[in-house]
Amino acid sequence: MVILLVVVYFLVLFTTLSFAGVINIKSIIGRFSKPKEKVETAEVAKEKTTPTAEAETKTEDAPTKEEAAIKEDTTETAVAETTATAEAKIKQLDKVVKIYEAMDVEKAADIISQLSDEEAVEILNAMNEEIAAEVLAEMEPSKAAILSQQLRLKLDN
Repeated sequence: MVILLVVVYFLVLFTTLSFAGVINIKSIIGRFSKPKEKVETAEVAKEKTTPTAEAETKTEDAPTKEEAAIKEDTTETAVAETTATAEAKIKQLDKVVKIYEAMDVEKAADIISQLSDEEAVEILNAMNEEIAAEVLAEMEPSKAAILSQQLRLKLDN
């Protein structure tokens, strides 16, 4: 049961980070699939080379492997930093959303309508649907319509 919850948590986390544009899952998946192709290519190359060519290839590949390891470490560090930053932003957003959800609906609507459309959509999207609906209902119709359209577009992506 715990494993299932952990898997669901990471699935939701990566989906949220992907929708927010913090990470690009396709590039991450592509990064993991590329080493397999390189291994297959290396095996095919070994079969075709002569013993002297193998000795030359081994000496030429040594710096390349070190560079690849350094590059991989750098990439992993960058992904870890990006993930940590994204998690911190999500926690901050959740905290702000809880504050707005605890407020009187009219006051929350007044404050959210003063925010930029992007910030308002982000907050409304993270809110409980019923509370978000009440907040939108308290806003000016024109502002509520704009935010509703942007919410729909965000959900479509």
